[in-house]
Amino acid sequence: MKKLTVLVVLLVSLFLCLPSVWADDIYVGQTFNMTIPAGYGDSANGGPFLFNPTGGSSFDTWCNTTYEYFNPGDTYTITALENDASPAAAALYYNYRMGTLAGYVGSATQRLDLQNALWYLAYNHGDADSIHGPQGDINSPYVQVALNYGWTTPGNVVLIDYMYGNSPGQDVYGIVPEPTSLLLLGLGLLGVAGIRRKFKS
Repeated sequence: MKKLTVLVVLLVSLFLCLPSVWADDIYVGQTFNMTIPAGYGDSANGGPFLFNPTGGSSFDTWCNTTYEYFNPGDTYTITALENDASPAAAALYYNYRMGTLAGYVGSATQRLDLQNALWYLAYNHGDADSIHGPQGDINSPYVQVALNYGWTTPGNVVLIDYMYGNSPGQDVYGIVPEPTSLLLLGLGLLGVAGIRRKFKS
């Protein structure tokens, strides 16, 4: 009975840990392209864009700055995954990806408001890459939403870097595993494997 209780506790811990280690299939050196989802118009007003990594799953991403560019459909190589996104912008992107951005249904107005909030938060709230003057819109309804999340670090939200010709490409958002969550997941899996071996012997 004791072994069964321990097994249940470990399985529950793994289940609770999974959402925090969910991540995009991205890594330095990987090639990718970005495309504009059907019905989203051109890229002049920013995202969202569909990030299509080679050998990985596609995901939605957004522009981090207003002064960098990319060609939709062209192939690029990831040069860095940086952990210097604005905590507020990271919180906004994370909740967008998790589907927990209250009231967001993806209308054209909401998409523009969200992009303007990400631009504003990047420049005004701690993103080291946004250094080229004011951008975005302080009046976007998502600015206050993001600040209310109260994030103080970017968490597992990263900025994906690449080169556009000889210049930096448009930094865009992605999600990678948090090291502590990966450690917990690994320990949990080892524990389950150990108990399973005891049950079999």
